[in-house]
Amino acid sequence: MSLDHDPAALSARSLLDSWEQARVLHPLRRTLPLLRLAWPDVPSGDWGALPVGARDDCLFALFEALFGPTLDMRVDCPACDEPLELSLRAADLRPGPAAEPAPLQCDGYELIYRLPCSDDLAALHGAGDTATAVQQLLARCVLQA
Repeated sequence: MSLDHDPAALSARSLLDSWEQARVLHPLRRTLPLLRLAWPDVPSGDWGALPVGARDDCLFALFEALFGPTLDMRVDCPACDEPLELSLRAADLRPGPAAEPAPLQCDGYELIYRLPCSDDLAALHGAGDTATAVQQLLARCVLQA
């Protein structure tokens, strides 16, 4: 999804307001106010249902529109605490448009599924152990077996 308006139209105040809204949200939902701000014509509930890769592609597109094509980063090595600086091109990190996943076929069975979205991952919060979370995610994403 490309930005169909000038990102300069996103004022510093609107970005700050979006950040303030996001601070209190669960980490899986923190990007949603920013996405709604950048693409106001997309219905609010659609963002949580968008596959994670497609959502992240939009976030990288917004980053590029606001800050340019390069992500300049600095991290400290957890082992020796030495700083590491690197630059990455946002385009190299963008997952690209999400295609419908092809059915999975194995031993004469066919599995039709959809890619997980933010809503799916948020629903797993508090699922307890990993096995329960996997079962819940499969129940949400497997459409037909």
